[in-house]
Amino acid sequence: SVNLDYADFKNDNQFFTTLTGEQTVNLLTHNFETDFVVSYKVPSVKGLLVRFFIVTRDNDYRKYEQTHNRLVVNYAF
Repeated sequence: SVNLDYADFKNDNQFFTTLTGEQTVNLLTHNFETDFVVSYKVPSVKGLLVRFFIVTRDNDYRKYEQTHNRLVVNYAF
């Protein structure tokens, strides 16, 4: 199976506490995440599942983009 997920997160307010007291900072943050997942049940080996993930995250406020890949092999016996 192949799955593609997309998320778009928006936050209008974030609250911070400083050493001198509580301070509210109003920020508009915008975050995105895209997940691409390929799953394969190996028909010749009962209980074997192989999954490959590619995840990309983007944060406009903090100015970063992160991408990571994972290969997961599960065997149920």
